[in-house]
Amino acid sequence: WTVFLNQLPYTVTQRDIAGHMSAAAGIGPEALTPFVRMCQRDGQFTGSAFVDVPDEAAYWRALALHHQEITCADGRRRSVNVRAALVRNKLEVKRGAVEVQAQAQAQGAAAGGTGGSGIEAAVARAEAEAGGGAADDGK
Repeated sequence: WTVFLNQLPYTVTQRDIAGHMSAAAGIGPEALTPFVRMCQRDGQFTGSAFVDVPDEAAYWRALALHHQEITCADGRRRSVNVRAALVRNKLEVKRGAVEVQAQAQAQGAAAGGTGGSGIEAAVARAEAEAGGGAADDGK
């Protein structure tokens, strides 16, 4: 079970995030720290992180921390977003569905129509071919 955090201060550490999420996860910050993955681009922290929690109950408790303040070791405080993390294959399904929708709209416009009625069917076909809907359960 994984949650996504963003709007994190650039000075936040893995330990700060683990401390913020540990009560929800039901384990101590030291045990949770290895399960905090901080996102980087070109070697710089992006203000986002993923945290793996042990079970569904911890997952829902973690989501309840949305818009709660995190405190960094340097004293900075900020309200952070906590959301369900999209699993990579489900993210690809969503991306594919958007592409199918754009193609259906383009074909409908080329045919002189709105393309609306075929879009939903095309998206449903893309999701079915990919093995399920694009809704994420956080697993």
